[in-house]
Amino acid sequence: MRNAITNASKTGSKVLALLAIGALAGTAGIMPATANAAQTGTGNTSLTIQLDASANRELGGTSDTNNPDANGDGLGDNLAFTVPIEMNFAANAAGVLTGPSAEATYIENESVMQMYVSSVLVGASQGWNIVENAASSDCMNAISVDFGPTQDTLHAADYLSKAPVGDATKWQMATAGEGTADRVQIESAGTVKNLDKQINEKTAFGTIAWYVMPGAAS
Repeated sequence: MRNAITNASKTGSKVLALLAIGALAGTAGIMPATANAAQTGTGNTSLTIQLDASANRELGGTSDTNNPDANGDGLGDNLAFTVPIEMNFAANAAGVLTGPSAEATYIENESVMQMYVSSVLVGASQGWNIVENAASSDCMNAISVDFGPTQDTLHAADYLSKAPVGDATKWQMATAGEGTADRVQIESAGTVKNLDKQINEKTAFGTIAWYVMPGAAS
């Protein structure tokens, strides 16, 4: 659903994406990223939350305005791909989160070589607890998020330290221009519980870093 995507353009080794929560299903923005083909490319996703009653409007994407090589890793421009810059979740009164559609949330190959997502790293923002199952958690501001392609759903709490995806072949992307085969669509859902934060406005609750490698996954 391209009409649900806020497009932004940037060249660099890192990009920022947001996840948000509100009453209605959210949307996803897409951000280009580049990296040297001999190294791992990374794309970062920031997570945000918003009160259900204030989500009667579409939540758009925001672009990363950092310097293309702000982290000084020296990555070049031989490997190009796009990642979501924002994934907005909607929460109902029971704390169930509905993520944006998979059609609007994807990582896409923009290169002439194959690539795949190899690893993921999730981080929690200050005051938030990303847990395995928020519904049964005693933690304040507990949130659990699942994301990934249908065949390899990842639990955010399992990736608070960088770890390989479950099955890298499910994160494989064909070369650019080969229809939907050149992208990985990301489904997402979650739960939130024990909130003591003011979330009338969109509030960050964490980050996701995607690590992309050239070649065929095995």
